[in-house]
Amino acid sequence: MLHASDLVFSLQLKVKESIEQSFSYYAGDDGSVDKQADGAYIFRPNGTYPIQSKGQVHLTVLRGPLLDEVHQRINSWIYQVTRVYKEKEHAEIEFTVGPIPIGDGIGKEIVTKITTSMETNKTFYTDSNGRDFIERIRDYRKDWDLQVNQPVAGNYYPINLGIYTKDNNTEMSVLVDRSVGGSSIVDGQLELMVHRRLVHDDDRGVDEPLNETVCIQDVCKGLTIMGKYYLRLDPLGEGAKWRRSFGQEIYSPFLLAFTEQEGDNWTSSHVTTFSWMDPSYVLPDNVAIITLQELEDGKLLFRLAHLYEIEEDKDLSVMASVELKKVFADKKINKVAEMSLSANQERAEMEKKRLVWKVEGSSEEEAAAKVMREGLLIQQSWWWILLQWKFEHSSSTSIPSIRPLTAPKARDHTQTSTSHRERALRGSRRRNQSNYNTRYITLSKVGFLGNRTSSFRCEIHSANQLICVILLQTRPFEMGKDTQASSAMEIDNLKSNSSDQIAPKFSINVLQLLKSAQMQHGLRHGDYTRYRRYCTARLRRLYKSLKFTHGRGKYTRRAITESAVTEVRFLHVVLYTAERAWSHAMEKRQVLDGPNARQRIYLIGRLRKAVKWATLFAQLCAIKGDSRTSLEAEAYASFMKGSLLFEQDQNWDTALMNFKSARAVYEELAKYGDLESQVLCRERVEELEPSIRYCLHKVGESNLQASELLQIGEMEGPALDLFKAKLEAVMAEARSQQAASMTEFHWLGHRFPISNPKTRVSILKAQELEKDVLGSSANSLPAEKKLGIFDKIFTAYHEARSCIRNDLDDLNGLDKAVSAVLGQRTLSATNC
Repeated sequence: MLHASDLVFSLQLKVKESIEQSFSYYAGDDGSVDKQADGAYIFRPNGTYPIQSKGQVHLTVLRGPLLDEVHQRINSWIYQVTRVYKEKEHAEIEFTVGPIPIGDGIGKEIVTKITTSMETNKTFYTDSNGRDFIERIRDYRKDWDLQVNQPVAGNYYPINLGIYTKDNNTEMSVLVDRSVGGSSIVDGQLELMVHRRLVHDDDRGVDEPLNETVCIQDVCKGLTIMGKYYLRLDPLGEGAKWRRSFGQEIYSPFLLAFTEQEGDNWTSSHVTTFSWMDPSYVLPDNVAIITLQELEDGKLLFRLAHLYEIEEDKDLSVMASVELKKVFADKKINKVAEMSLSANQERAEMEKKRLVWKVEGSSEEEAAAKVMREGLLIQQSWWWILLQWKFEHSSSTSIPSIRPLTAPKARDHTQTSTSHRERALRGSRRRNQSNYNTRYITLSKVGFLGNRTSSFRCEIHSANQLICVILLQTRPFEMGKDTQASSAMEIDNLKSNSSDQIAPKFSINVLQLLKSAQMQHGLRHGDYTRYRRYCTARLRRLYKSLKFTHGRGKYTRRAITESAVTEVRFLHVVLYTAERAWSHAMEKRQVLDGPNARQRIYLIGRLRKAVKWATLFAQLCAIKGDSRTSLEAEAYASFMKGSLLFEQDQNWDTALMNFKSARAVYEELAKYGDLESQVLCRERVEELEPSIRYCLHKVGESNLQASELLQIGEMEGPALDLFKAKLEAVMAEARSQQAASMTEFHWLGHRFPISNPKTRVSILKAQELEKDVLGSSANSLPAEKKLGIFDKIFTAYHEARSCIRNDLDDLNGLDKAVSAVLGQRTLSATNC
């Protein structure tokens, strides 16, 4: 059994939940009562029993620079390793189970259970073939009244990608590396079936029990299996991004290949790197390539998938665009045809063969309409969102439209969403009519309730697959005279009930966004270089996804103005540009022995750039953002302005005003919003307080003692790093003043005179640090912090020793000079 307290999660910064993990087994029914036994095809348990170890569980904890591991031996046939990777916010659990003992004549199906105190109200979610997550309610079916005869088996579902559950505050997600069975039999609990070994045949055609063995030298034992699953906790509504992104890593891992090589012969005769995609192009974060298969006659089967469902994630459940010209950079696309899901026939041929069923009790027309209407709903996961692409060339473009079928009253909400689509269609008609004499891709789709439309975008109403056959030929493909012709495939995952807003207000939780990025990408350990590189990479991805790059020609700066901000990612560009400049300045601040004059000029230049972009961010958010976003942007800009003045050692009253302005905003925001936002705002208020007190000290409104400065210096947070640099300078000055009265040094009962001021300052610094490790509070210090203090003590004494050695060298040189002078005078006197 593993408790969450045994793991080192960074998740405690976001959610607080106790977790218990255990193993159990279901005893297989022997079929003696109703002649249906538990077997290969039938899950029919006869009671559940916990698996407990005999004595204390053998536990080994390993810690390293990349990950921490907990090894557990539950019993002789169950072994488990739990890993937590640094900079990751999930746990990886690797289990080894088997051979399952069946000496008692009872088949066993082994499950692992993850138990929390969450109130999940019988509800959990399982994936549908790795795509949509479907809501499951224990002992309930939406389509019929369920008679519960098998409370366990009746609530079990296949798990191909993952399973999750949630309450009002938290989501708990589990992803798997193989297909397993899973459920939530108890509220707040998820369980996965990891291994089975049964002793009875279920009479479903195999004619043997599920008792697989492996034999070595005539000794046969049951199978031993190894597997992994991944566990993560998130605040409510924030788990989808991890499930989709990390789930894609599980589904499509890196492929390792090996070959023989002698010296550099292989690399000199082979191409070691290859990309069929334009190296400057990357797919959007919410799109994945499912299939890329070469067919005959220069054809390719190409499948894409939008990874997110509608409203699944606030940032990624949006339209995405894929540019086929850049995906196939070295090929010319001649034709794109839509296929059925199995890719064995074109969609047009498939629709011709479709049957119309006659429904008893209705006319043929009503039956056809009902089948067409409901068929679209039932079969949406198969073909209704697929694209039909064709290249057209005309002087004017007319887009055909088929009016939607009449929907029953119970589905009136769909008519509203259809009206929105019609308005969007009319807008797309107007845009397309202006693109005459161009070659373009017309995307044709079947919409909700049979509404057929054509435009440059196709809506995806789940994580369904897009299937195309792309014909690649070597002859050039003429795009027409218009240089702005588009050959992009756009995947639209907009909300079906979204309203037509003329000037939407964007929402960014600035502090939460930045804090998460800073902690995940270096600032947890004060690594500003790594965070700056992350900001650079993030900006590169944003520019590419927004198509806001300057191209291959002469560089021309593209300003981000109010009219250019058409979506929230433009605001992200401005924000991360300010963060990159700020982190670059802080990186220069971390130079050993402090920045020199030239580096300090560069540092201040970076801070000025950060202020410029932070001010632009505040101005844009005041126009484009909602009220909270605007307030946070103002506080962010005020903090940057205060930091610049703080570093410049001037205008302390203005710096004080900016820091106080930021503090006032965060104090107000700490009263509202979710719990995490409130905590982050209160932490930022505490981080700003020392800078405010120091500014008051500099303008003469207060007087900070050295002990208070030292106490403030123990606080943590990126907002305090500039203050700590100032603190070190102030403390060095205070030590110099204190060292003026220090004339002797006591060591092992001896007194030694000290005349060099640098030696005095180094010894005083070491003595101050010794008080920290020898005082009454030393026992509460963690071991890592004690080691850090000892390192500083050794460094201080080393500096003192170096000063003394230099003094001795100077004295030795002086003695030699005096001896030489005295010897010359003696020689002169003798000659006389």
